[in-house]
Amino acid sequence: MWPKWVERGMRSKETMAYVMAAGDGLVKERMGLVQELREAGIRTDFLAKNKPKLPAQFAAGERDEVPFAIILGGDELKAGLVTVKEQRWQLVDGKKSKVESAEKGTQVKRAELVQWLKDTQTYKEWSNGKWL
Repeated sequence: MWPKWVERGMRSKETMAYVMAAGDGLVKERMGLVQELREAGIRTDFLAKNKPKLPAQFAAGERDEVPFAIILGGDELKAGLVTVKEQRWQLVDGKKSKVESAEKGTQVKRAELVQWLKDTQTYKEWSNGKWL
């Protein structure tokens, strides 16, 4: 028997953003960004490994249906940028699936990330952490 939240299309966790590293592990950078986002009221998580593979990080975020994947890369960070990929799910015949997108993400200035996230329609729709 499925819990009622599944029947209603609700998420099991309220995480809004998942911070990932492309290439080098960037552990300090990921931890710093996670802390900054949490302090701004954005529920955030990351895969606590030194050098996680990008597919494993996406899989971890997708399990929790996290709407924002924030990808850190060495060259981008040097330029003061991060890549944000918005992710969506749909409920069809009582089963959830990720809506696949060709979108590779949006580059956002690192210093403006918190406000950029909060200004998106996705954040406004998902900020209660419960609905698709």
